[in-house]
Amino acid sequence: MWAYHIGGARRSGASHFIHKHRKEVFHPLHGRISGQRAKISGYGIDWKSDTPVIWAEGTVKQSSIFGENQVLRRRIGLEIFSGTIRVDDAVENLFRRSPHAILYHINFGYLFLDEATQIGGDIDEGFVSTFNGEDKSPRDDFVDYFLEIPVISKGSSATIEVRNDKLAEGVRAIISFPPEAMPDFGIWRAFQSGVYALAVEPMRRSDLQGEAVQGYGMLEPVHVLARTTT
Repeated sequence: MWAYHIGGARRSGASHFIHKHRKEVFHPLHGRISGQRAKISGYGIDWKSDTPVIWAEGTVKQSSIFGENQVLRRRIGLEIFSGTIRVDDAVENLFRRSPHAILYHINFGYLFLDEATQIGGDIDEGFVSTFNGEDKSPRDDFVDYFLEIPVISKGSSATIEVRNDKLAEGVRAIISFPPEAMPDFGIWRAFQSGVYALAVEPMRRSDLQGEAVQGYGMLEPVHVLARTTT
């Protein structure tokens, strides 16, 4: 998901749009991008790579008068025989300096998700210990919630692992992303019966009031921020 805004629905000031009749902006859940159509620009199989790759590329544009004008270009590649999916994103701002946020919401469910599911990787050890020891069975009265967790990685890539050692003699999913591009990370628990989902969410916030947050959150015009998630 990519947008001005990630998270629950909310309203914010619109002074950064510089329009006298636009006083505020409504942001639906995770922004307006989920309601925009994507345009496929290409697809095929790259047989020239060391490992052949099935790929597809597309664009999504989010723009409005007296608003933002940003383009997301995405390439998804599936390495044949390796079990690796690679997502390469680039966001281009075609107008004035604008708030910008991006979030990858990666869901896991039953059968992979059950009481034996564990997590690990470049995140806070205290959270890992708590999560791995807690009751993850589905419950009728469970209220879903999101918790942000510090990413601990000094390299160019951070890795999060979700695994179930009791399923099919051990199954795991590994998510790698550049913390410089996505310095924030969170876990969404939705262990309610009939829903039962777990999401890992690398992300990059924005400040909707137009001020940069810790050196990020604003996108300059005609400037590309690349994201890569494997």
